Amino acid sequence: MRPAAPALAACLLGLAPAAAADGFYFGLAASQERQDARYFKSVDHAARGRSAARDDGDRDVSGAGAFAGYRRTLDQAAGVWLAGELEWTAHSGALRGQYPGACRHAGACTYFGDAWPEAWTLEKDRSRALTLRLGFRADFLGPGASLYALAGVRRIRADFSVTYRGCGDPATAPPAGVCPPGRVWSATDRLGRDFDAWTVGAGVEKFVGEQLALQAELRYTDYGREAWTPPEAEVVRAALSGRELGASLRLARYF
Repeated sequence: MRPAAPALAACLLGLAPAAAADGFYFGLAASQERQDARYFKSVDHAARGRSAARDDGDRDVSGAGAFAGYRRTLDQAAGVWLAGELEWTAHSGALRGQYPGACRHAGACTYFGDAWPEAWTLEKDRSRALTLRLGFRADFLGPGASLYALAGVRRIRADFSVTYRGCGDPATAPPAGVCPPGRVWSATDRLGRDFDAWTVGAGVEKFVGEQLALQAELRYTDYGREAWTPPEAEVVRAALSGRELGASLRLARYF
């Protein structure tokens, strides 16, 4: 019976066996985020100068995915550990905004020398992430509990679309806001955008068995700024930037 004494003592003291957390692991995750985005557009016309405007939007979106990684204990006595992880996530929910345009006249925007009003939509499709976690045993939270910090990079694939309406007749005198019949242009452009984002955050892990652990995380993700030139007649520049603050609940299985 003596060999069982150390394990029994660890249970009584509220300490989870450290070796159970070392090695490979995989799991499932669900997340909820508050996503913010800013859409900027400018039009440079040789004869009419430059017009530009921007619009901000925000909304709650969600995601679900899977992850796999490897974890190693760095300090047995202090319970310090390091984990590297790959994560795949499918996202749902679309962020919508109304770009006001930068018309030079009181009526409708005319020709391509103006930045026309646009209804825009940003919808995340999927993402891949590489994340590092550095944690330490938190006995004050109970047996098998840890606190950790995380940092990583994420590649986000998103669909971006704009629907615009304006007058395609450069000879129109626009102050009255009248466009000749047949010259009103309305269309929708759809573009796929890739964002290279970085993520930081913190979390808590609680073992519910020797090899199963629940994790709760808070994350901040910054998309940076993605710029491009839309396929339009004038010199048009557009850019999209975003960020999000989210929470995720994860279930990990260690081997």
